[in-house]
Amino acid sequence: MNNDFKEYISFIEAVDRKVEALTGEHKKYMKCGAGCDLCCVAFSVFPVEFYFIKNKMESEGVLIPKDGGNTAKDVSGCALLRNHLCSIYSCRPYICRTHGLPLVNMNEDGDEWELSFCELNFTDADDNYFDMDNVLEQDELNSTLYMINKRFLQKHPELNLDEKTLIPLSNLID
Repeated sequence: MNNDFKEYISFIEAVDRKVEALTGEHKKYMKCGAGCDLCCVAFSVFPVEFYFIKNKMESEGVLIPKDGGNTAKDVSGCALLRNHLCSIYSCRPYICRTHGLPLVNMNEDGDEWELSFCELNFTDADDNYFDMDNVLEQDELNSTLYMINKRFLQKHPELNLDEKTLIPLSNLID
């Protein structure tokens, strides 16, 4: 399965390049940093992300004990936090890589873009600060990841998972 992550890795590298550029552009408004875990909540990921992270953790000998210092404030906090830091930071999922940055996605009616970002960031930004050139289009990234996951699952029928299956990140805990 190790060689089946090339497409996912390329996707993550592209996301990281966009994130780096936007982080630089928005530097004066960004408050995110090591130890800030407000955006770190319990969630699930597509199998391609789950198995990539699991594989990476196994290859690097990373074990996360069930009760090893998790400082999550409640059950909604990410189970992979240890002392307010991500224990899988180097291989964290795509959505974690975008936390804090301005994201846009189409609303449920499909007729209007909605902007979201961490409540700690952009508190001094003017209402006209954002445009489509300085935000991440989350729908486009989600669609790309969905298709990567679909192709991954086609290569791995032995997993017996549907393309809409999501796996809790907490399943990575030893």
